[in-house]
Amino acid sequence: MRIVALFIVVLVLALSKANAAPEAVSHEAFTSAYLAEVSARHPDYRFQITGPGEISYSGPDDDDEEGAIYTDYAYQKYKEDPARLDEIIDHWISSMPIGGELNTEDARNRLVVVLRPSSYFQSMPEEALEQFVSRPFIGDLHAALMLDSPTALTGATRDLLEENNLSEDEAFILAEPNTRRLMGEIYREDLAGIEALQSSNGLITALPWLPESCRPGVADSAIMLIDRELVLKVDMDVADEAFSLFMNLSADMISKNESLAAGVLICSDGEWQFVVPND
Repeated sequence: MRIVALFIVVLVLALSKANAAPEAVSHEAFTSAYLAEVSARHPDYRFQITGPGEISYSGPDDDDEEGAIYTDYAYQKYKEDPARLDEIIDHWISSMPIGGELNTEDARNRLVVVLRPSSYFQSMPEEALEQFVSRPFIGDLHAALMLDSPTALTGATRDLLEENNLSEDEAFILAEPNTRRLMGEIYREDLAGIEALQSSNGLITALPWLPESCRPGVADSAIMLIDRELVLKVDMDVADEAFSLFMNLSADMISKNESLAAGVLICSDGEWQFVVPND
């Protein structure tokens, strides 16, 4: 697995070199600082770190508002200027939608979809799970309906859909153009024939869910969801060495539970297939 290890090093360097700042605190420390500040500002809410760069929250006891804050993008902005730690945390927390009321137009314009594995739902309280709106996509992945903002993704609840006179089908129909629009610019790094993809708004995992990603006439490709912020893609017509490297890397990360999905998504003849490498 020497070549896999080398590729991982190259990948990390390529994605972080522009923002590298040796004096910056770690992402874990940044998220802890974020947690302390947001907890102080919203004492009626319950916050906890539930994953790398992920803070889950729930409203007061009589409020079923729940959501998640992802600090990945804020952390990248912080690494550009580590001296602005407090200022950056203040900016992102101040723009969060926690506790705010949404009018119907806001809700309709902010509905998006992200892909999440089955394990994402296993830690949810039963009441929250009953409210959460999602649909099976492929393999262990589900299309999760969310409300998007610049700093947080909040689960779109069944109560929210009812309040806005939306059926589940209508909500997913609205989410398609919203997801495409709000995903923003997609950043691409070519690494030995493999594309590393990130989006400006952290919705990159929804890429395979958008119909144009895999339909008749689209070149066959393979996608690996590394985490909430990073997707690897390889075209099937590239050199065998690049595809082999992609599959070896995917197999290695899946075996170590270091990837978001438990398999690789392969677009063949306009349809997605879910393949577990070396299975």
